[in-house]
Amino acid sequence: MPTPCSGQIILRWKLEVNEDKAKQLGVSISNLLGTVQTYFSGDQSQNFSRFGKFYRVNIKADGVFRMDEQAFNDIFVKNEKGDMVPVNTLITLKKVYGPESVQRYNLYNSLKYQRISKTRRK
Repeated sequence: MPTPCSGQIILRWKLEVNEDKAKQLGVSISNLLGTVQTYFSGDQSQNFSRFGKFYRVNIKADGVFRMDEQAFNDIFVKNEKGDMVPVNTLITLKKVYGPESVQRYNLYNSLKYQRISKTRRK
């Protein structure tokens, strides 16, 4: 449903981490979120030089593997013992609706408006 100021309202996913369960399983929250971020948005892991050329190594899951919430079934994170723990046991996804973009001015939410003045008749 479009609104006058914010454009279209779109579906977004809110990711909530069960911190207590992660602590019980020995999983670092920063490792968990870093793994999810790398899977979905990618990361530049390293650079190397070979045969006189410079190469960058970027990692990211292929698009078909990150299209919906079922993608979390295939992601695993290593705990402090070295065991692999499924990410979907530590997170929950909730549907959230919001604007496509948020207007900001000096890091504060702002409102974009347009004023149309009436012409005066003499």
